[in-house]
Amino acid sequence: MEPYNIDLSGRILTIQPLHDGSFKVIESGHEVGRLFPETNELGTVWTSFGLIDHDQAQKIGALIEEN
Repeated sequence: MEPYNIDLSGRILTIQPLHDGSFKVIESGHEVGRLFPETNELGTVWTSFGLIDHDQAQKIGALIEEN
């Protein structure tokens, strides 16, 4: 899949979908973390590795789901 941009409260982030189902998050040309969707009976919860905290992961994940 091709990378695409999202706007998180004025921060432009590039999202690179990866073959394992995770997403690389890039800001200003630097990877700031990876997001992993976990779907359960309540919906999708996003976990993150890197500089992305839990709340940001949920917001970025919601924007990813919109694409």
